[in-house]
Amino acid sequence: MDRLDLYHEGCEPCLTAAGRRRYDTPLAEVTAVEDDVARRLAAEKLVLVFPQWWFNMPAVLKGWFDRVFQPSVAFDHTPGHSRILPRLERLQAWSGFSPC
Repeated sequence: MDRLDLYHEGCEPCLTAAGRRRYDTPLAEVTAVEDDVARRLAAEKLVLVFPQWWFNMPAVLKGWFDRVFQPSVAFDHTPGHSRILPRLERLQAWSGFSPC
């Protein structure tokens, strides 16, 4: 089992301007989160436990999603961005849980 505590790990949720410019390119910026990317690509199941803040997930979790689950890692776009093609082939199940 692999456990990740975003606060304990000091997760930096902000997407840099350079990272945003490259976000939709085949060479998306993943160097800052390459360990997290490798862990997600290896995962068969994903369980998320987080508090609800103003009816949404915490900003650190949203930022982590934006930086780790990005094009060419978690999915690809079809030409013209009409569809999303999944890339996390090993992921059999996921679940989200908010204890609040």
